[in-house]
Amino acid sequence: MGYKLSAKAADDFAGIFEYTLVNFGELHAQSHLLDLEKIMALLVDSPNIGYECNEISDGIRRFNHKHHAIFYRILVNEILIVRILHHQMTPYLHFPD
Repeated sequence: MGYKLSAKAADDFAGIFEYTLVNFGELHAQSHLLDLEKIMALLVDSPNIGYECNEISDGIRRFNHKHHAIFYRILVNEILIVRILHHQMTPYLHFPD
């Protein structure tokens, strides 16, 4: 079992890197992304650690880490990371109806 990023989550991941790089430098950006990758690996090992967010979409789970919320689905053979949003963002605005 592993994890995969949706297209939107890949964009989120790239945006987090770019923002952190511009505002805090390359070392901090690299460290921050490695930290997020470790959390996604944790979700693979313990997929039920996040809480259900069925009000957003059926099967969506949320795990909060530092300044971000990782939204994901548990699939048969992998975890699908759906979005990675800053904790100040309103999740409902970033998911399709």
